[in-house]
Amino acid sequence: MHATHVGTQPGHVPEDAAQAGGAEFQHLTFVTTDIVGSAELHRRHPVAMVDAMEQHDVLLHGAIRAEGGDPFKHTGDGVIATFDDPLAAVRALVTAQREMRAATWGAPGRPKLRAGVHYGPARARSGDWFGPAMSTVHRLEGAAHADQILISEATVAEIGPARQSEISFSDLGAHHFKGVERLRVFQVDASGLPTAHPPLGGKRETRNGNLPATTSTFLGRASDLSALQGLVDAARIVTLVGPGGIGKTRLALELGRALEPAMPGGGWFLNLAALEAGSDLWPVVAGVFEIEPMPGADRRQQVIDRLRDQRTLLVVDNCEHLLDAVADLVAELCAACPALQVVATSRQMLDLDGEAQYSVAPMEPGPGAAPEDSVAAELFLERARLVRHGYAPDSAARALIGQICASLDYIPLAIEIAAGQLRRYPLERIAQDAENPLDLSAGSGRRSGRRGDRRGASSEAKTLRRTLEWSVGLIHPQSAEVLDYLSVFSSPFHEEQAMELCARHIDDEIEVLDAIDELIDASLLSPAVEGERRIRMLRTVQAFGQERLEADGRHAALDADHAEVMIARSKALGKAYNSPDERGAAQAIQDDMPNLRAAFERALTRDLETAARITWPLLLYTYFHRESETASWPTRIMAQPGADALPDAPVMLAGCAAYAFHELGDAAAARGFIERGQALEAAGHNSSQGWLAHIAGQVAFWMRDTDLFRACSEQAVEEAKAANDVACQVVDLAMAAFVEARTRNPDRAAATLAQLETLEPLVGQPSLIGYFNYARGGVASLDDLDTALTELRSAAEWAEMGGNRLGALRTGRIISDIRAIQAEPREALAIQISALRDLPDSGATIYNWTALSRLLAPLAKLGGDAEIAVLSGALEAAPITLGTSARRYMDVARERLGDDAFETGAARGRSMGQSDARAFAIDHVGAMEF
Repeated sequence: MHATHVGTQPGHVPEDAAQAGGAEFQHLTFVTTDIVGSAELHRRHPVAMVDAMEQHDVLLHGAIRAEGGDPFKHTGDGVIATFDDPLAAVRALVTAQREMRAATWGAPGRPKLRAGVHYGPARARSGDWFGPAMSTVHRLEGAAHADQILISEATVAEIGPARQSEISFSDLGAHHFKGVERLRVFQVDASGLPTAHPPLGGKRETRNGNLPATTSTFLGRASDLSALQGLVDAARIVTLVGPGGIGKTRLALELGRALEPAMPGGGWFLNLAALEAGSDLWPVVAGVFEIEPMPGADRRQQVIDRLRDQRTLLVVDNCEHLLDAVADLVAELCAACPALQVVATSRQMLDLDGEAQYSVAPMEPGPGAAPEDSVAAELFLERARLVRHGYAPDSAARALIGQICASLDYIPLAIEIAAGQLRRYPLERIAQDAENPLDLSAGSGRRSGRRGDRRGASSEAKTLRRTLEWSVGLIHPQSAEVLDYLSVFSSPFHEEQAMELCARHIDDEIEVLDAIDELIDASLLSPAVEGERRIRMLRTVQAFGQERLEADGRHAALDADHAEVMIARSKALGKAYNSPDERGAAQAIQDDMPNLRAAFERALTRDLETAARITWPLLLYTYFHRESETASWPTRIMAQPGADALPDAPVMLAGCAAYAFHELGDAAAARGFIERGQALEAAGHNSSQGWLAHIAGQVAFWMRDTDLFRACSEQAVEEAKAANDVACQVVDLAMAAFVEARTRNPDRAAATLAQLETLEPLVGQPSLIGYFNYARGGVASLDDLDTALTELRSAAEWAEMGGNRLGALRTGRIISDIRAIQAEPREALAIQISALRDLPDSGATIYNWTALSRLLAPLAKLGGDAEIAVLSGALEAAPITLGTSARRYMDVARERLGDDAFETGAARGRSMGQSDARAFAIDHVGAMEF
């Protein structure tokens, strides 16, 4: 297979293709690079890194261009490039790596490059590339380690065996990465470059599941695993119980991996550590199962529908602080989903009928065995070798290791922390300190369990607590202070977020970086999460730090600091979302959701303006992902006392109106929010930047009030233009062009489209790019249905590229309408039934009702009058106004059936909700033969 090109330079995006809204998909080789640890280097050596980056750019760009590549985009400390020849791409990276290793660098030292290479399809527009190949190459680069080049199987195949003499490739096996299909990965091996690297990051264990991949050896739990497998055969709910640090999570994951092959529905891991008490678990569970949010869809019902039939494993980790909520969730899931198997970890049982408990014990030596021969000592040795490569203790040292393990009651986490101290202290010092740690009573931490917190002060809990106190006592006091600060994060966090939080209390950034380094050295922080470049704090350590904050009254101030950090993060994510990296930003929002959620929940009743500042930057994301967790946040804010005093209350109320109409199908509530917002705008509050008028226009459109729609649209565009809100202008003008075409106003449609197209050079976000094709498709539908279909399919492709499934779904509905117009009645009915079936079973309010109304035309032509009668009754409850054609089909059916028979059918329809009407259409109408 050879690449097809539309320009004269490798990977070059032609000007005419960019102006035309994007070329067709092309197969090219893409390369992405990044410098490992660049953020820390920039902070530690801000001046010297300027020169280092210039030298990096010269070497990397020079190597790429010398092999015919085009480094078309910078990504901060990396580059994205295209190549015609995949082997040339590999040669360029190898050359760059070699030249960087040979060059002389200043104070920061040699920048350590990682890279990904992938040959696949992408689409060009405005000097950038979008599509499946981009997602894959970014995943490869993100999974690589320092000095490592990862390449996909497709690229190796494209190079071919005959051309692999100068460079070889090591097969690293097939891996599953978030958002891409199963991928076989190879490592580039070339002379002068290292070949030994840690396991790949960023992957997961299986495609049909999300069990984290194994990154370390599983030691000493074979008998536990066997016993647990026996329990699973006897009970659908098995809870692993024990104190923090005893190894419950690791054992549960190993059990999950053992059970997963027998689970057609896959093995799934739900970590609750980051959730605050009172959190709604259903959206979190739906996110874990990768169930796409849909407007109108109930997240609880979506999860149950997904798990109802297939045998599936759910591992629920860290339940202790949410026991009542978890118990209710698990009980409901198991009652509704008879094939579901649940494995939970907690410090106490869930107290459910049929629940089996398994107490996880320390790694004590067997009867008659010496401490140094225990599995705990083996664990110490393995972890010690991670910090002291080649560590080989003699018999005396092994005895000391056994003594340390015994002093720490053979608790895995305590042993790992102790082994981590070998970075800085001799074994004798560790053994001495472990023998006489501070004797402190066990505390409850910041998040308590239910029913009086029944954990108690077990000996294991006391030992782990003493170990944490001991470990913190060994580090610099400022490092201990940083540990306390970072415990306010509710999930893995980026180094930049840690720096921003700590900067409010410690002036010197280098001191903070040194503290983080020391905490990682002491095994109190982990430098990576499932291969991603983020910092993780174990829940046990987090609870310890939060307790220290509460003990001296610092927690309220640190919560406020955390909120400010997340406000800044929300702004950055909102900006990134409205950019070519829409899909990546959407994923980042989901990754950061635990911390965003925690900051929002804390602020909602304490500081409403803070809650609004967290929410406001994400409103465009919420608009395109209307069933996301953030979609309800504006409504929750504006329900609080004093909310109307917020400066940005109007735009919040626009979010409320969008949620009420699209998610709940409540036009009256939407109008109420709109009127409330417009009144506040008139009173001098900040403008909604056109969004209130835009949502008002949407409601008017679905209510068939075209004149009101036009007035609202003109107002929305005027206000958005005044506020320089390009996104609002684009979505409103695109909809206006489509509406004018639908209402057979070609001159208005063309003029609106021309106005919209003046904004095209300003837009880079894939979903917004799709709106231009959407509008062109609408206008073309006046006289050229084939062109209309081509444009609309492009709109759907752009939405899919941006991860905007709602946009693709919306456009897909219109495509179905056009295809049905061109088809014979039987085929048209099949097309519309298929489109209805593609919608989520439990929601998509507006789209479901619209799809049901589209069945009337083919049914009338096929003589399905009784079915029309039933649908007419159901449609009376729809939050949309039916058009003249739909009502004409109902009148024809009534005339052919007679009033009595028609009313009998309509009465049946009136008893149906949306879900029942949808089931009637799919199961009954779809099965009819005409």
